[in-house]
Amino acid sequence: DNLQGLAHFCEHLLFMGTEKYPKENESREYVLNHGGYANVYTCSDNTNYYFEVGTEFLEGALDRFSQFFIKPLFDSSCTDREICAVDSENKKNLQSDHRRIYQLERSLSDPKHLYSKFGTGNLKTLKEDPIKQGLNIRDELLKFHDQYYSANIMKLIVLGHPFTESGLSKQVFIKSVKDIRMLKLLFPFPDLKQLFRVNPGKYLSYLIGHEGVGSILSLLKRKGLANNLISGLNYEGVGFAIFEISIELTNYEECGRAHISIYRNVEKSRSSRVIKELEDISFRFEEKSSPSRYSSTLSNMMQNPYPREWILSGPYLIREYNPLLISELLDLLRPDNFFLELISQSFTGLDQKEKWYGTEYKALINVSLHPDLKMPLINEFIPTNFETHKTEFATPANKPNLIKNTPLCRLWHKKDDTFWVPKASVNIKLKSAEVAGVTYYFNSDSEGLLLVIDERRQRSYKNSLLIEPYQQSMYYMKYLTQDKAWKNEEKLEALQDIKYEDIKTFYSDLLNKLYIESLIHGNIFKDDAIKIIERVEEILQPKVLIPSQLIGHRNVIIPQGKKFIYQRSVVNLKEYNSAINYYIQIGDLMDKELRAKSSILAQIANELCFDQLRTKEQLGYIVESSLREQVSSVGFRILIQSEKDTIHLENRIEAFLGKLLNIIEEISEQEYQKQVHSLIRDTLEKPENLFEETGRYWDHIISGYYDFEQIETDVEELRKITKQDLLKFYKKFIIPTSPFYKKLSVHLRTSQSDGFVKRSVDINHLNAYLLSQGLTTITINDLQKFFGTQAKLELDKCGLENLSAFLTGQTKVDKNEIEGLINNMYLNGVISTLEKVNERKDEKQNGEGELELELKDENVIIDDMVLWKSNVELGPTATPVIPLHNSISKL
Repeated sequence: DNLQGLAHFCEHLLFMGTEKYPKENESREYVLNHGGYANVYTCSDNTNYYFEVGTEFLEGALDRFSQFFIKPLFDSSCTDREICAVDSENKKNLQSDHRRIYQLERSLSDPKHLYSKFGTGNLKTLKEDPIKQGLNIRDELLKFHDQYYSANIMKLIVLGHPFTESGLSKQVFIKSVKDIRMLKLLFPFPDLKQLFRVNPGKYLSYLIGHEGVGSILSLLKRKGLANNLISGLNYEGVGFAIFEISIELTNYEECGRAHISIYRNVEKSRSSRVIKELEDISFRFEEKSSPSRYSSTLSNMMQNPYPREWILSGPYLIREYNPLLISELLDLLRPDNFFLELISQSFTGLDQKEKWYGTEYKALINVSLHPDLKMPLINEFIPTNFETHKTEFATPANKPNLIKNTPLCRLWHKKDDTFWVPKASVNIKLKSAEVAGVTYYFNSDSEGLLLVIDERRQRSYKNSLLIEPYQQSMYYMKYLTQDKAWKNEEKLEALQDIKYEDIKTFYSDLLNKLYIESLIHGNIFKDDAIKIIERVEEILQPKVLIPSQLIGHRNVIIPQGKKFIYQRSVVNLKEYNSAINYYIQIGDLMDKELRAKSSILAQIANELCFDQLRTKEQLGYIVESSLREQVSSVGFRILIQSEKDTIHLENRIEAFLGKLLNIIEEISEQEYQKQVHSLIRDTLEKPENLFEETGRYWDHIISGYYDFEQIETDVEELRKITKQDLLKFYKKFIIPTSPFYKKLSVHLRTSQSDGFVKRSVDINHLNAYLLSQGLTTITINDLQKFFGTQAKLELDKCGLENLSAFLTGQTKVDKNEIEGLINNMYLNGVISTLEKVNERKDEKQNGEGELELELKDENVIIDDMVLWKSNVELGPTATPVIPLHNSISKL
C-alpha cells in the first residue's frame, strides 16, 4: 500500500546487474547480440519475463536470466535513474485513453481491495512518499524480492527446438483525450479459473459478441447507434474476474436501451455444440507463434490450476457443457450488477479527477435498461472438410508462382508445402487510375450510413493529432519523405466539402479503370485460385490502365551534406512528452553491399543506443534505433520520446553517433563476427506459420521489386563485410561531419516542457472562428484589449494558459470545453506554430547531464513542408528484379 508500483520498479532494476553479471543490461545485451530479444511486463498479481535467443546460446541466456532471481545487485547508483525511467513510462501513458479509463475503473473500486491500487508507480510513489515515510527504497526492494521472487510461486517455461455493492449500478461519464465515443459495461464475476473444464467465459463472449441477426450489435447498427462491439473477460485476478462489454458508439444517449439480460430467458443448449466445435477447430489448427511469446503464454497458463496434461489446451478447449453454471453466470448480467462507463471527449461539467492520471469523470447512481435481443442463429459457416492434400517435398518452394499475367491482372499462387493447415490467405491490391494507396469500404445502405462513415473519418483525422508524439514524428517523417502523400489536416479539410452525390460519382470513376495484383497462398489449388480472381474481375469489370498509370511511389533524396529539421508543436496541451525522429539517409536500397553494411550497423547500434540514451542518459522511456527502408533508399533511424527539449535530444543523438564510431573501432574481431552471425541467424529465421510466410511474399510483391530471393542475397553479402568495411562505411555516411552525410529530423515539441516552442494567433482569425462557433459574447474590442497593440499574439506555454483563462472568463463556458475549443483551433489553422527555433545561448552545453539547447549552425529549418518537397530530388520507382512478362508458371 505504501509503495505502489514497487513490483514494476523491481522489474526495471533487475536488468541493471547481478552479482555474477554486474554490467548494466548484460542480460538484454547478450540476448540481442545472439539473434533474440527480451521483454517483461508486470500485471496486478504477476510479473512475466520472457526472451528468445539463438539455440546454441540458450544456456548462456538462461544463466544470466536466472541471476535475476538469485543475486540481483539493486545497485544504489541505478536506483534514481530507474525511478526516473518508471516515471517517464508513466508519463508516456498519461494521455492514453485506454490507460486512463482502466486506472479510473480501479480507483473507483473498493479502496480496501488490491485491485484499487496504482500498479505502474511514479516519482511520487517510489521516491517522494518513501522519503516522507522514512523508508529506504533499496531496502524495500530487497524485502520485496526476498518475499515474492520465490520458487514455490514461480513457473518457468523453457521452449527450444473487484467492486463493492455501493460501487455498482453506477454510471460514470469519462472525458477522453481523443475524440472517441464508447460505452463499457463492467460486470464483477467470481474467479473462473477453476471452471476451465466448462470455460463459461467463452460461451458468454460468443453469445454477446456475435454480430448476426438479433445480436446486440445488429440491433444498435440498425438504429444507427454503434459501429463495433467487443465482449469477454478483461481481467482475471485472484478471487474475482471482470466481464466487459465494450461498444463503439455513434450516439451514446440511447444506448442504454440495449440490455443483455435477455439471455437469461433464452434456450442455451442450441449454441453449446456450435461454440464447442468452433473452439475445437480453432485449437486444432492454431498456428505457431514466436518462441518468446509462446513461452510467455505458457508460463502464465502454468499459474492456473490445469492438470499438467492440459497446460497447452487449458484455456482453449471446452470439455464439459454445464447449462446450470452458464445460466448462473448469465444471471450476473443484470442492471444491479454492473458498472457503466460512457466515454467521450465532448463531456462537460465533470466534477471529479482520478488521482494518478487526472482523468476527469462524473459518477451517477441508478441506471436502468431494457431488452430487445435474440440468441445467435446457427452458424452455417463452420467448416467440416479439413483435408490438406499433403505431399512431401524435399525442399519447400521459396517463392510463389506467377500463374496469371495480363494487362488487367497479375496473380501469384503457392500451394502450401510447409505448414499443412486447412487455411488460405487471399491478398488483393487494386490500383486505380484515380487514386492510389486508399482503403475502400462499400455498403449497400443509404446516405444515413455514409454520414456515419464521414463522421468517423473526421474523428479519425482529428485523433491522429492526439496520438503519442513519437507516433506523430513517424507520421510526419513518412509524409516528408514520400512523394504522393497528404496530411490528415488536408484530408480533414477536403472532407468538409464531400457530399453523398460526390461519392456515388467517384465510385464509378474509381472502379472504371483498375489493375489487380493478387497473392493466393495456402490450402488451395492453382485452378481454384484462378477462379477466385476471375470472379473479382467479373464483379468489377474494369478497363485496363495505361502503363504510365502503373508508376508507383517514389521517395525524396536528401541532398548530400545537408541537415534538415522540421519542427511542429504537439497539439494536445496536456501531453508531457516531446519526440524526435532522427533519420540518416544512406543510399540506394538495391545496392546489396550498402544494404548489408546498413543492416550490420543497425544490429550493432541497437542495444548500445538503448543503453546510452535511455539507461545512462535517461532521455526517455521510448528509445530505439533501426534500419529504415523506403521505395529506393535505405537509412538509419533513432527515435526518442522524452520530457526533454528536442534540441537537446538532437545534440545527444549526434554525440552518441560519435561515441558509436569509437565503440566499433574498439570491438574485437571475435565480437564483430558474433554480431554478424547473429544478424544472419535473424535473417534466415523461417516463418512460424502460414500467414507469416504469406506476409513475407506479399511484402516482396507490393514493394514492386518481386525480389523473392532477397534473404539469400543478403546473407551472402553479409558474410563478405569486414569490420574495416563497416568503419569506412560509417565514416562516410553516419558521421555528421562527413560531406556525404544526409539527415532529416522531425521534432514534435510539447508546451509542457521548458522548451522554446511558440505558437501564434491572429486577432481577426480568432474573432471569425469564435463567431463561427456561436461564441458571440466576446467582441473584437474584448480581443483587442487582450491582444494589446499587436494584431498577432505569440503564445508560449504561459500565453496558452492565459488565452484559455481569458476565453473561459469571457464566455462562462466550462474550462474543459474551452481546452477542446483551443485544440480544434490547431486543427482549423486558427493557431499556427512558429517553426523557427528560438535559441538559448545562456544554457550550458557540455556534459551528458546538462541541457544542450542550441542547434548547430549547419541545420536548416523546414518552414513549409510542401515547398521543401517540391525542391528536392526524387528517387526512382521500384522495378522488378525478375522479368515478369515471361515468368508464367507451367505447373
